[in-house]
Amino acid sequence: MLKEESKLHNQRILLGFLLVCSCFISTTYGEDKLKKPNPEKIPFVHKAHGEERIDNYQWLRDDTRKNKKVLSHLRLENKYLENWFKNGLDLRSKLFEEIVSRIPKKEDSVPVKMGSYTYFRRYEPDQEHAIYIRTNITTDKQEEILNVNNLAKSSKFYRLANWNISPSEDLLAFAEDKTGRRQYEIRIKNLQTGKLTQDKLVNTSGDIAWSSDSDYIFYIQRDPITLLPYRVLRHKLGEEQEKDKVIYEETDNTFHLSLGNSRTMSYIEIQASSTTSSETLLIPSDKPLSKPKSFQKRQKGHLYWIEDDGDRFLVQTNLDAKNFKIMQVPKGGSTSKSNWKNLIQHNKSRFLESVLTFPSNFVLIYREDGLKKLRIYSRSGSTFKSIKMQDPSYSLYLAANPEYNVSNFNFGYTSMRVPDSIYSA
Repeated sequence: MLKEESKLHNQRILLGFLLVCSCFISTTYGEDKLKKPNPEKIPFVHKAHGEERIDNYQWLRDDTRKNKKVLSHLRLENKYLENWFKNGLDLRSKLFEEIVSRIPKKEDSVPVKMGSYTYFRRYEPDQEHAIYIRTNITTDKQEEILNVNNLAKSSKFYRLANWNISPSEDLLAFAEDKTGRRQYEIRIKNLQTGKLTQDKLVNTSGDIAWSSDSDYIFYIQRDPITLLPYRVLRHKLGEEQEKDKVIYEETDNTFHLSLGNSRTMSYIEIQASSTTSSETLLIPSDKPLSKPKSFQKRQKGHLYWIEDDGDRFLVQTNLDAKNFKIMQVPKGGSTSKSNWKNLIQHNKSRFLESVLTFPSNFVLIYREDGLKKLRIYSRSGSTFKSIKMQDPSYSLYLAANPEYNVSNFNFGYTSMRVPDSIYSA
């Protein structure tokens, strides 16, 4: 699974700064031209936990988004906002153009290997969105698989949240948002014909996982009111969404769901997470009709995440380990915590953040002395190699590493003297 990386990240930060600047500009010469709308106070009593709380603006909550009184007030608010900021529009436009002029007109991301291809993202001059391209490793032939600029043409707002290539490598599932509410619609593109299929899955979280035969995709629906991602469905390609099967539903609204294919593509992983507890459920990718099975039942205060690693699972857990530790459990038997064995012990001064597996080793990112650090461990965990960073202060992260069967990995690095860069180790 790949999430869209935005070239305009720094622009957004600077535009936030411009927005603040605009406030000062508007305060100077545009504030008094329109009366500030003040919503009516209508007391409403909330009763919870044995206490009462007065909310004068409860009436503004309208989950149907059709209440005429609420909509009328929102229009007044928007009109007032436009009037407030109008004096700074010219200046903001000039600053925006200056910022954009400092960004490369054409830019390609670092190619990453997935199956028979390497994939990368390209930005063309004067294009707002990315173009996704893949190169056949054997023939070196390139093909454009998704042009987000074309998808966004007819929309005032457009965001590509996620895309995922099928195991057969001839289908691309992608999640798009045209409203700004993060209720993503999943579409599927046939890469042989270049056309979209009839499949259209609405009100999703954007997460996508494939069955190994490429006949099914798994996705998460949002609650229509709270927008909480709360249930997992299985969709058979070519069928209407109404026929999709609910295979798991989260009944505890303090938890939210996410899903994806496991590291080796052997499983569909469903993750239920809250602030203090988590649970992972698995479905074998080659048995898409089977029911999800809990890896380890949730327990209060227990957080854990798993990483598929060939003939075993690695478990990042806070079980008797405030800063987390890494444990392992073989496949083929019970995966309950009674069968977990220590691999990387708990360290009081080192907080484990994430683990990434490969056939012959695994990579660990941890935080120590306020900085993230990288170690490459042997499969047994008995030996390791640290990657030394070149600056006393920096930011570090794992970049896109979708392929399990490779001998190197990518990580991102930036500091006050080094721009955001991708390295391979």
